[in-house]
Amino acid sequence: MSADASLTWSLIESALPLKNNQIMKHEEHAPAHWRINLAEPWEVAFWAKELECSEGALRAAVETVGTVSHDVRTFLRQVEQRLH
Repeated sequence: MSADASLTWSLIESALPLKNNQIMKHEEHAPAHWRINLAEPWEVAFWAKELECSEGALRAAVETVGTVSHDVRTFLRQVEQRLH
């Protein structure tokens, strides 16, 4: 490996989040601060899958609590608990 490549790799490694000297795996779910954009069909499909709900339920939840994914996830869980 060239000196330039070694330096580049060192910079990349130093920028990665580490835990116990290992690169941390991606979060299990999308970050809570992400917003849901219902105008983008691919986002609607992604969030419906991520939140394990129908597209209609996703749209209703966003209309009720806003576009922050954490708020939508929490709302959908509360609705599910009330139904069961």
